[in-house]
Amino acid sequence: NMAAAAPERLTGGGLLRKKAADAVDDDDSDEKIEIAWKFINADVIDKMCEAISNTTLDPLITVLDLTDNKLGPQGMQRIASTMESGFITDCIVRFNEIGKEGADGMSLVVESSQTLTNLDLRGNKLDAVSIRKLMKAVGDTQQLRLLGLGGNDLGCDGAAYVAAALTRNTSLTAAQLWKCGFGPDGAEHVSSILAHNSSIKSIDLWGNRFGAEGISHISKGLSHNTTLTRLSLGENKIGDVGIKDLAKAIENNSTITELDIRSNGLTPDGVAVMAKGLKNHSSLQSLHLCSNNVGIDGAKEILNSLTSTSLTELDLWNTQLGSKGAKIISDWMIANTNIAAVNLASNNIDNSCVADLSNAIERARSLEFLDLVSNDINVEGAEMLLQSVEKNPSVVSLSLHGNNINRVTQKKINATLHERRVKIGMEIVVCTAL
Repeated sequence: NMAAAAPERLTGGGLLRKKAADAVDDDDSDEKIEIAWKFINADVIDKMCEAISNTTLDPLITVLDLTDNKLGPQGMQRIASTMESGFITDCIVRFNEIGKEGADGMSLVVESSQTLTNLDLRGNKLDAVSIRKLMKAVGDTQQLRLLGLGGNDLGCDGAAYVAAALTRNTSLTAAQLWKCGFGPDGAEHVSSILAHNSSIKSIDLWGNRFGAEGISHISKGLSHNTTLTRLSLGENKIGDVGIKDLAKAIENNSTITELDIRSNGLTPDGVAVMAKGLKNHSSLQSLHLCSNNVGIDGAKEILNSLTSTSLTELDLWNTQLGSKGAKIISDWMIANTNIAAVNLASNNIDNSCVADLSNAIERARSLEFLDLVSNDINVEGAEMLLQSVEKNPSVVSLSLHGNNINRVTQKKINATLHERRVKIGMEIVVCTAL
């Protein structure tokens, strides 16, 4: 139920979810089978299939969530044959080594199902040959909304099959294609998806080793795209050379609200180039630059470029800022009236800039989350930060794990913010990034 979905943000190692006061918890409206990290034998598979096909259940089984159960090709085939006549809307089968036979079985489900909208087959050690039949079915269906193929070594040929499907499909809104081994040659096929698909709003492409050559192809496709809102290109070895093409494409794009270019070997010079591309990008809400060598000079350039944006989230984890860089960020936070989440973890920040951070916490009235994990702040600095948090009721998370503070101070911070979250109906859900 998307209407009841609550805004959520990843910070400090957990997921903080703010529930709307009138949100309806609809867990009881759907029946789910969920088994994680446990071997499933043939008898259990048979029982699951009986439940999936049982039309007398109220409610019916609509969600199947299986992670690392050693299903194998035969187990997946058995489940898929049952799903063809069932009512499954969400099929999540991750890390189960389903093989070509299992993927072929799911292709029949995609072809015949009138209910399946979410198909997640991440981490199943599939290759290009394994997904060929499945991708033909995906291209023909107009039922699917989300497709997850991340963590499968599909290569350039696999990229071609995926592109052929997604350039025909007009129903998908999200595609998870991270670490598929597309490489520079596969990037040309991915480019065609960006250029010709007008329904996908979110695409994850991190870890595909595109390099500067591949990013050039991606940028060409992006320059023709007018519907994408979320683009993840982290860990693609873009470098200062490749970022030039991406910056140019972003400069002419008005729809992207979230951009992730973490871990791409950027220097302050490359960050400055990206900053120019973002200068007039007023729709940008979330920017992830973590694990790039942003430095003080890069930080100045990127912050100057964000003055006309509606940015709410800035991720600068491990970007060589130091305390001087943190002071620059602090001044920017005060001037920015929209910023809600800032990640400054692992930046060698010490007490010399705590006064500036404290001032920012107190005066940035839109700030909700500040991550300062793994820095060099001591007890005195932490106490000062906590005092500022107490003066700004909008702050619900201050992460200081991995600093030079004792358990007493950490417990005081945790208790203060836990009480605040409870009062406004916010819960922490521990999650794992896949």
